[in-house]
Amino acid sequence: MSNAKLLFLAAAVATAQQAPLQKPAPQALSAPTFHARTRLVQVDVIVRDKNGPVMGLTQDDFTLLDNGKPQKISVFAVKGTQSSRQSAVPLPPGTVSNRLTRNGQAAASSTVILIDRLNTPPDDQHYANQKIVKFLETRRSQDRIGIYAFGNGLRAVQDLTDDPERLSRAIDSLKPRDENHRTLYTPGPFEQSEPEMTGRVLEEYQLLTAGEKALSVKHALEAIARHLAPVPGRKSLIWVTGSFPLFIKTAHETKDFSKDMREAARALNDANVALYAVDARGLVGGFGKIWGFNMPGIDTMNNLAVLTGGRAFYADNGIDSLIQEAVEDSELIYTLGFYPSQESQEGDWHKLKVSVDKHGVNVRYREAYFASKVLADADRHPTLDQLLHNALDAAEIGLRAESTPDQAQPGSYKLRAIVDLHDIHLEHQDMNWVGGVDLSLYLEGAPSVYKITRKIAISENQLAAALQTGIVVDVSVALPGPTGDLRVVVQDNARGAGGSVRMPLGRQ
Repeated sequence: MSNAKLLFLAAAVATAQQAPLQKPAPQALSAPTFHARTRLVQVDVIVRDKNGPVMGLTQDDFTLLDNGKPQKISVFAVKGTQSSRQSAVPLPPGTVSNRLTRNGQAAASSTVILIDRLNTPPDDQHYANQKIVKFLETRRSQDRIGIYAFGNGLRAVQDLTDDPERLSRAIDSLKPRDENHRTLYTPGPFEQSEPEMTGRVLEEYQLLTAGEKALSVKHALEAIARHLAPVPGRKSLIWVTGSFPLFIKTAHETKDFSKDMREAARALNDANVALYAVDARGLVGGFGKIWGFNMPGIDTMNNLAVLTGGRAFYADNGIDSLIQEAVEDSELIYTLGFYPSQESQEGDWHKLKVSVDKHGVNVRYREAYFASKVLADADRHPTLDQLLHNALDAAEIGLRAESTPDQAQPGSYKLRAIVDLHDIHLEHQDMNWVGGVDLSLYLEGAPSVYKITRKIAISENQLAAALQTGIVVDVSVALPGPTGDLRVVVQDNARGAGGSVRMPLGRQ
């Protein structure tokens, strides 16, 4: 049976190679010398007025600047719960997608609440937990929520879900377990009180502890970014925290953690995660004054929020309402995409500016991106084996697969794979955009995987149409038995990014 599967898939590869996507490229492109490298930079934009999300905007309403230079918007899309409900069309029988549900709706908004026990005083933690529980108990049913805790390490109380039973169990784990309000966690090594120290020794301890905390936050945010990267669309990370200062100055030394936070922001941006910082301390009183707007750590919260397109909330005791406001921020998103020039990719942060030709609106987006000629490291993306055997579909690259029985060959299926070209790295050569993808097919139980390589060469005046159509690959697959599960995986040759779907064949 294994040999039969091998032959069937080999035949499928030959069929695909004989059916090019578009007009054959010139022979000189088979081994090109690239003069320019660039990749699509996507900017998610929130536009709201006093009544909520602003609908009905078009590409012509937006102006996008990269370091002050106007950019051509090559990609324009509108995403959100309202628009997806209006345009949803159920997928046809035999069709699967890693971006759409079976009823044709885009995946629901995804929000992770990060409870920071490392940087938040215990009393504030208890108050914030109460407010988080209140939010979860009154949440909207369409929201996918995850709950992570960060203190002595990072752990998932509950990963992303809209399952009410799972969220109820998560709520219970956040509630006090006795009348003394002892919560279900053990303080980490940096959550303890400062030792009895004075003078320079105390300064050195404070700087060391602050540095370790900042590094721990950076690593936690990067880990969350890696974990959320395969989840499609814009994700929101709500960081409930007492935070820490971006700069710490003593009589002898100054510590600057802005570089660490920029690196964390870069990881979040690469994973399309917007950070919303909620100050767990709320309004703090002392010495006859109300503090909040100038509390230590507000600079760090603002820095991360601005770099990732989120918001910072502070000087407000209504933590549950602030979390709800952050969740609702993703109700309607305008996505703008552009290809930066080769000359601008000098390996540094670029300032973004988006304006909308409409009065009375508030426009928010990530205000910077990291421009680099260096492609992403291979280890930041899953391997082919991981894509083939992961129980979850990868969604860094949009992939849709359609299958229909082949009437001329009983037991065989015509398979069409459609790859979202927006997610593919393209390089500029002369007047063409070139790149390539590998499409891998694996019939579960077969001894090996078969790979189809598709070269891409698109002229500048055909780019808009090609982005709309995507990369289309047609193959023929024959089953050795009445049923079988086919795994379809696409990988970008340049970046290693992937997408995958699992397609059951022979089942009604």
